[in-house]
Amino acid sequence: MNVISWNCRGAGSKGFATLVNDLVKEYNVGIICLLETHISGSQAQRVIKRIKLDKCFMVEARGQAGGLWVLWDSTNWTMDVLRHSNQMIHFAIKNTLNSWNLTVVYGSPLPQFRIELWRDLRKIASEIRGAWSLIGDFNAVLADNERQGGSLTSCHRGDNAFRELVRECNLIDMGYQRNPFTWRRGMLYERLDRVLMNLERRKNRVLKLQNENGDWIDGKSDLENMATTFYKNLFAADGKVEKFCLSKSYPQLSNHDQQFFEVPFSDQEIFEAMKRIGSLKAPGPDGFQAIFYQSQWEIVGPSLCKLIHDIQEDPSKVAEINHTFLTLIPKVEMVTSMKQMRPISLCNVSYKVLTKMLATRLRRVMESLVGPSQCSFVPNRQTTDHAKSRLKTNQHIGWIRPPNNTLKLNCDGAVDGNAHAACGGVLRDCLGKFIFGFAGKIGTCSVLQAELWAIFHGLRIIKEMNLKGNFLIESDSEIAVKLLNEGCSREHPCYSLVNHIVRVAGEIQNLECSHILREANQVADRFAKHGFSLSEGVSVFTQPPGWVNLPLFADKSAVTFPRGF
Repeated sequence: MNVISWNCRGAGSKGFATLVNDLVKEYNVGIICLLETHISGSQAQRVIKRIKLDKCFMVEARGQAGGLWVLWDSTNWTMDVLRHSNQMIHFAIKNTLNSWNLTVVYGSPLPQFRIELWRDLRKIASEIRGAWSLIGDFNAVLADNERQGGSLTSCHRGDNAFRELVRECNLIDMGYQRNPFTWRRGMLYERLDRVLMNLERRKNRVLKLQNENGDWIDGKSDLENMATTFYKNLFAADGKVEKFCLSKSYPQLSNHDQQFFEVPFSDQEIFEAMKRIGSLKAPGPDGFQAIFYQSQWEIVGPSLCKLIHDIQEDPSKVAEINHTFLTLIPKVEMVTSMKQMRPISLCNVSYKVLTKMLATRLRRVMESLVGPSQCSFVPNRQTTDHAKSRLKTNQHIGWIRPPNNTLKLNCDGAVDGNAHAACGGVLRDCLGKFIFGFAGKIGTCSVLQAELWAIFHGLRIIKEMNLKGNFLIESDSEIAVKLLNEGCSREHPCYSLVNHIVRVAGEIQNLECSHILREANQVADRFAKHGFSLSEGVSVFTQPPGWVNLPLFADKSAVTFPRGF
């Protein structure tokens, strides 16, 4: 079950309830918190009745300002309102296994009115026993780097009071992924929305366990010896080796592939591997999370690159970084034996970087090494599956925002069973803001030609709208991207169309074209499929149509999808 907090800035639009229901279904939402709903009374009740969550508590808007709604699925959680005001709602939440506290916050934009909110939160903190989460829009920042632009003098009013509250109530900020800012006005960017947690942890501890003979073992040192012995026996080899009768029956790496694996890692490979590690994942024995390396790369990057290069030269040096914490996670509510706990490994980030680079290189040869009927170690594959499958090291893919001062054009083509083709695309800025979309029916052609027509029309619209800046073009057709970047012969059936695209692109400065996977191109796919419903020609959308709001929201929120989604 997931919890969503959304500053919707108005819930009265015609399609609002439909959009919320799509979010609930798409992201398995059990609790949704809607801030600044701007409506109340019978109008609010009509909207709430159309949302497919059966329980709701509402703090009504004052005129056209404020408004707090919390809706939840009562089959999963029991939620009791303990306290509320026009700026917050405080709940006690429980089910058969867990209980915790949740406070949904919308702080007033005026610092003087937030004083009452901070006073209420301090009183709640003094009464809390157990886990406590605070979620919402606090209308204040915790650190100076959470604000960019604007007047520093005026912005600091109210921030210090918020920072004192977080410190006094022993709260921690749970961080973020992707874009650090959640609010913008003109050139002022701020991170106002966040999740806070109290530092108090549940007191559940394993005080004694049964050994293999059924005897209860207690005491810290005895439990440590029991755990160490259990996993040594489980993982250690007995020293006996039997010759494997099928040792020569597996495919071998070619000389070319072997040479590829022997090529030294580049600094860029190391940096790319570091970026793919979750910033706030639990640290290993050295205590450093990935966010330390990612945020301070210019300082610590050269040292990490040298360490990786040294290990590649002398593999025995990996012993300097491969120390690992083995952490035990209970599989049941009441643990009585070691078998009821699942071990997970907490490795140093430097070791993770090394393994990620190896895994990335292995992806290039996995298709030739893993047989189509092999099921071991391949998720969701059965021995009866004869379709060729591929082991993917990275399981989730999503749309990535372009760099600052860059606009990204995603394009896609579509062809139905009768060879009728359509195309579409969308242009967005570095914050994921919609600039324009387009869709159109283009007659009868191949899939490759439809992909190229999508790129052509996208560039044509950019030129006609006289847009300036750096442009990144993305298509999920690897062949189309290759034709544009490397050219094609006169005999190629797409030669004329490719030349048209190159001529238009030549009139747009600072343009790059790259390939992406289709899971990261879902908005363009929606526009392309919409093209089938249009008459001949291309339609341009300067505002996002309702049928594309959900994938746009997913991309802007950095949602990722499994390969093959």
